[in-house]
Amino acid sequence: MKTIIKSDIVSALKSVGLQNGDSVMVHTSLGQIGYVCGGAQTIIEALIDVVGQNGTIMMPTQSWRMVFVSGKLMKHCMLMERTSKI
Repeated sequence: MKTIIKSDIVSALKSVGLQNGDSVMVHTSLGQIGYVCGGAQTIIEALIDVVGQNGTIMMPTQSWRMVFVSGKLMKHCMLMERTSKI
């Protein structure tokens, strides 16, 4: 398996048309990319290098502390139910 370095990621991002000033939403599985030298930090740095100071990088995050279901706030797991003051 080839080791992926930041310049590989920068080249790939540019090859699909990402450029300075762009906005991009990123949701990925590091394991599906392969072995990235430096891990997630390398990918983030490559994204920053490509979109620059004027670009926007968005990454969805999931918070398992609480979940909204049908407009109601639900405690998601037993541990959080015991420790939460919601």
